[in-house]
Amino acid sequence: MTGGKKPEVTLPFVLMFCLLTLLPLSWAAFTGESLSANSDLKMIKIAAYKATPWSQWGGRIVHIIKDKNGLLNTLSQYDVLILDGYATARMSADEINAVGAWVEDGGVAVLVIRSAIYSYPPGHYKITLTDAEHLDKDTWGGIYNISLAESTTNWVVYRGTGTITLDTTTKVEGTASVKLEGTTTTAGFLGIAFNATTGPLDLSDMAMLKLYVRANATISNVVIQVFDTSGNLRNWRLVPSLEADEWEWICIPLNFTHHTNENPDLSSVAYIEIQVIGSASTAYTIWVDWLHAEKIGGLTEEVAGVVPLGPSVHESVNYAFNIKAGAPDDTFVITKTDLSTIVANMTNIPNTMYRRMPMYPIDDKTSVLLWLKDLSGSRKPCPILTVRQYGGGYAYALLAALPVLVADAPSFHSTTPHRLEDATTGQPWSIMNYLIQNIKDRAGLSEDFRLGLTDKPITVVTVDEGWVRRDVYPGYYNLRNLADEFGFRVTWFVTIGPRFPQWVRYPEQCDAFFANLTAWGHELANHVWNHTRVDENALLVPKHIRKIQSYIKTNYSQVPVGFKAPGYKYNLTNIQTLESMEELEYVALAEGLFGFGLWDEVTSYKVPSGILWGLCNMRYDYAYRLFYLPTSQMPLGSISISEEMEEVLEWAELNGFAPIVWYGHRGHWDDQTDVDRYRQFLTTHLAADDIYMATLKWFVRAYVALATANITVSGSTVIVTGSFGHTDMHYTIAILDMAIASVKVDGVLVNTHNTHLLYVPGGASRVEISLGTEPTKPYLLWGNYIQTGWAQILGASWSEATKSMTVEVDVPKDRLLILKVAVDSMPTNISIGGTTYVSVPTKDDFDRATTNCWYYDSTNKLIYIKARGHSPVEITISWATGMPPPPSGEEEETSTTWPQLPAMRPEYLLLLIILVAAVMAVLLASRKR
Repeated sequence: MTGGKKPEVTLPFVLMFCLLTLLPLSWAAFTGESLSANSDLKMIKIAAYKATPWSQWGGRIVHIIKDKNGLLNTLSQYDVLILDGYATARMSADEINAVGAWVEDGGVAVLVIRSAIYSYPPGHYKITLTDAEHLDKDTWGGIYNISLAESTTNWVVYRGTGTITLDTTTKVEGTASVKLEGTTTTAGFLGIAFNATTGPLDLSDMAMLKLYVRANATISNVVIQVFDTSGNLRNWRLVPSLEADEWEWICIPLNFTHHTNENPDLSSVAYIEIQVIGSASTAYTIWVDWLHAEKIGGLTEEVAGVVPLGPSVHESVNYAFNIKAGAPDDTFVITKTDLSTIVANMTNIPNTMYRRMPMYPIDDKTSVLLWLKDLSGSRKPCPILTVRQYGGGYAYALLAALPVLVADAPSFHSTTPHRLEDATTGQPWSIMNYLIQNIKDRAGLSEDFRLGLTDKPITVVTVDEGWVRRDVYPGYYNLRNLADEFGFRVTWFVTIGPRFPQWVRYPEQCDAFFANLTAWGHELANHVWNHTRVDENALLVPKHIRKIQSYIKTNYSQVPVGFKAPGYKYNLTNIQTLESMEELEYVALAEGLFGFGLWDEVTSYKVPSGILWGLCNMRYDYAYRLFYLPTSQMPLGSISISEEMEEVLEWAELNGFAPIVWYGHRGHWDDQTDVDRYRQFLTTHLAADDIYMATLKWFVRAYVALATANITVSGSTVIVTGSFGHTDMHYTIAILDMAIASVKVDGVLVNTHNTHLLYVPGGASRVEISLGTEPTKPYLLWGNYIQTGWAQILGASWSEATKSMTVEVDVPKDRLLILKVAVDSMPTNISIGGTTYVSVPTKDDFDRATTNCWYYDSTNKLIYIKARGHSPVEITISWATGMPPPPSGEEEETSTTWPQLPAMRPEYLLLLIILVAAVMAVLLASRKR
C-alpha cells in the first residue's frame, strides 16, 4: 500500500461475499462445539485376555481378547492389558513371549494376582516333564529336584529324637517317602531336615519351595525353615493345622527381598527343615515326599518381578496378608512406598481372622507402590501393588487378596466386609483409580476422552427360585408389579420340576405366569430343570440343562440366551454342555477365588472320587464361546438396609463400573418392607437420572458388541466398527471428559444422543462420533422407558432436506413414552405414528395428557413428547421452512428464515460460486483494458 491509496475491492470479491451470505448453511455444519483437531485425540485402550474383573475401568470399556490368535495379532492395538488370575498362570510359550515383547515395546500389563492358581500339584509337574504338548509346559521356569524322597540319604533328625526310614506304602509320588518316627523336645518340637552341608544348594533362581507333608496326629503348626551355611534363616509357620493321616501339599514363596532381617543366602543353602509343633515329649510320626523347587520363569516372576501366592490351604503366619480379627478401625492402613505416607485406612474389620498368602518382589527392580501395614506392629507389611519396568513398558501386580482391593462391588460377606477410606477426606478410597492414574503418569499415556458402554451404572434385577402361588408367597408377583410400576424388565432364571410342589399341583398357573412375562418383555433364562446341582447329581445336570431350555421355548414362547447354575456350582461337563448350545450367549457367575470369568473347583460328597473337576483338569486354553460374567453386585440376601444399597451404587460410580446386578431369590421379594426399600431406591435414582436399567441379555449383547469392536480415532472423530447386529434393541456408547457433538451411524446423521451417551439402533456396523464441548441440537436428552430399558430405539436419522429428526422407538403396548429433546427453536411440525399434532398450551397440560402430544418449553429450549405404545412408533420433528408453526400457548421469538437457493449439493454450489466469481474477474479485467 503506497501513496495513501485505498485497497481496491474488486467486483468479484463483492459478488462472492453476497453469494456466500445467501448460501443456506447445512444443519450438519452446526456441529455444536465440535473440534477441528490438528492431530488425533487420545484415548487409553484397555484389553483383557480371556477374562476381566471389570467390564469398565473408570468409565473405559475393557475389550476382550478371546483366544491366543487374538492375543498374537491384536495386542499391539492396546495400551493396557489385564491378565486376571488364570491368565497370568496358564499360558503357552507363545503367549508369554507375545506379552513380554509387547511390554518391552512400551505396553502396560496389569497382573491380578489371586489365590492358589500359581501352585501346581507335584503330579501336575511330572505330566509337564513327560508331555511336550502339555498346556502349562512353558508357564514356569522348570523343576529343580532336591529330593525325590526315595532314599534316606541326606535326611537327618534336626529337632527332637527319632529314626528316619523309607516307607514304600505311605507315599504320594514315586516309590517311597521318608518317615521320621520320633519324640518331641520338652518344648514340643520335632523336625526332619534335608542336610546339604556337604554340597550347599543354590536356590537363588528358585521362586517357590514345594513338598508333601503328613503326620499321624493333628498338628496345630507346621514350620518350614531354610538355613544358609552361615546359619541365617527364614521360617514359615503355616496354618491351619495339619490333619491326622492326611497328606498336605505345601508350597511357599522362596525368593524375595523386602524383609531383609530374615534373608538367608539362597545361593548357599545348608538345611531345609520340616518341623512340627506338638505336645511336649510326645511320640509323633512325620512323612515327607518329593521336596523340590520351582524355577523363576513366566510372566509373574520374569516380567512383573513378583513371586505370587501359594496355595490357599496353608498360609504362612509371618508373611501372610494378615488382618487381625476385630481390629479397631485405622489399625491397618494402605501406605505408599515409604511405608509412612498413609493413603487409606481400613475400617469395618470383622471378628474373624483374615489371612491370605501375599506376593513377594523378587528383587529391588520391582517397586512396591502400596503396602498393607499394621500400625500396631504385630504383622509384617504386605505388598498389595507393585510395578516393574520391563524394557520400555511396565508390569503391575495387584494383589486380589481382599474383595475391597479388586471387586466391582463392596462385599457384604461376614468374613470380608472390610472397607477402605481416603486418609485425607474420609470418603471411600479406590485402588483402581490410584492404579490408572499411576499408569498414566508413569507410562506417559495421554487421554483426551474416555469411551465406555455407559456414563452411569446400569441396574439389572435378577431373580431365581421356584414359582409359588401369590396367596402362598407373593414374591414373584411383588417383583412383577414393581417392574410394571417403574417400567423396567427383569431377568428371571427359571427352574421348575417335580421338586417344586406348587408347580406339580398348579402347572397351568405357573406356565401362565411365565408366558405372561414373555409377552411383557421380560427375560427368561435357564436355571436347570428341577434345580439339579452338580454337587448333588452331576450326571443329570447336562440333561436337565437341555430339558428346561426346551420347556421354556415350547411353553413360554422365548428362547433363553442366559444361564445360571443352581448354587453357582459348575464343573467341566456342564460348561461343555453350555458351550455346545448355540442358543446360549452368557453364563452368570459369582466372583470366586479364581476371578471373573472362571469358576471354583467343585467337590461333592455324593461322588465316589469326591472331585468333579480338579485343578489339574482345568483347561484354560478352552475356546470359550460364551460370555461369563459376575452377577451378584447387589446381593439382596446380604443387604438389609438402604444405606448398603446406596454404598453399592457409590462404589460403582467411584470406579466407573457398568453393571450392578441385583441377585436374589423369590423369598427376597415376599416381605413388603423389603419391596418398599427397593421401591424407594429406584424412585430416588430414576428421578435423579443417575442410573440406567436393563436385563442381563441386553447388557451382555451391548457390552460384547462394544468390547469386541474396533475403535480408532481420526482427528476429533471416534470411529467404531463392529457388529451391533440385533435389530430388536439399541446399543450404547458413552463418551466422558468431552461431549458428543454429532454422530453418523452407517453414514446417516442421527440425533439419538445427549452430551455423553449415544444410542445406536441395532443393525449398525459403523459409528462415527464427532467430539467437542457440547452436542449439536437437536438431540435426544432423555426418555423414561429408554432409561429403564423397556423401550428400544430401532431407527434414527436427520434429514437435511426437510430439516427433520426422526426416531423409531419400540414402545411397550399402551404405555406412554416420554421424550425430552434439546433444541434451538420451536419446530414447525411434529408427527407421532404418522399423525401430526399441535402443541398443547402449557406444561401442565402436557403432564396431565394421556394421549399423544407435545409441548415446547421456550425458556429451556426443550421439546416434550408423549407417544402411546402400540408397535414401533415413528416420531418426526421438523423445522422445515415455508410451513407455519402450529399453534402454541406461548409467544415465540421469530427466527430468521434464510433465502433458499435451488436444491443442490453444497460442494457443487460452491464450485458454481467460484466459477461465477472467476468469470466476473475476467470481465472486469477486460473492461479495464
